[in-house]
Amino acid sequence: MRKLLLNLFSHRTLALVRWDIHFMKTRLTNRLMGRKSVINKWLKQDIERRYLNLGSGPRGLSDPKWINIDGFMDKNVHFVCDFNKPLPFPDNTFEGIFCEHVLEHFDYSHGQKLMAECLRILKPGGIVRIIVPNGLTILKSYFEKPEFIVKYKECKTKFPMEAVNAWFYQRYEHQCIYDAAYLSGMLVGVGYKEARESTYCQSAFGKIELELDDPKYEWESLIVEAIK
Repeated sequence: MRKLLLNLFSHRTLALVRWDIHFMKTRLTNRLMGRKSVINKWLKQDIERRYLNLGSGPRGLSDPKWINIDGFMDKNVHFVCDFNKPLPFPDNTFEGIFCEHVLEHFDYSHGQKLMAECLRILKPGGIVRIIVPNGLTILKSYFEKPEFIVKYKECKTKFPMEAVNAWFYQRYEHQCIYDAAYLSGMLVGVGYKEARESTYCQSAFGKIELELDDPKYEWESLIVEAIK
């Protein structure tokens, strides 16, 4: 069956259709099961949960302070949902949101909508910590240390442009690459009071309990925090 479908459609088309079907099923299941009501009741019963791990994947935290959500079920994921739709939480729910290597999977306009949703569910003074591939680091490295990025990305062709494409497109999964100005400008544009570039495991706003950064992404990552 797979060979037949690949003869009829491109791999990209099949992957996108598969994702569309998955998220359509996710939305339908959440609606039929009344997941939004379940979440709201759960939040009211458990006032300890103050932080959201948005796109937690296999790094979901087993910690009563945290809720882990993702587009797919994985370790410690509490709820599966479609991030292209409104997030299933009331206004002013969380003190902080952590979002690592998720935003680049959305084009700029959908990224704006997701960050606006994060703004909605943050409490006043709450902070979102966003980690994405750093476009500036990648492009500078292409010119200044091409051999390093070829090795870093394990490029089959041994050409540094393959490494650049791996970050910018990741086949067809990455939709938008940011530098600090571009991401900060987007965040302020959707309504955050201020956005600041941060560094690995350090917060630009002081200790905020959101520094969950994965060390494997340290070199390539841009980290920006924004406050409501």
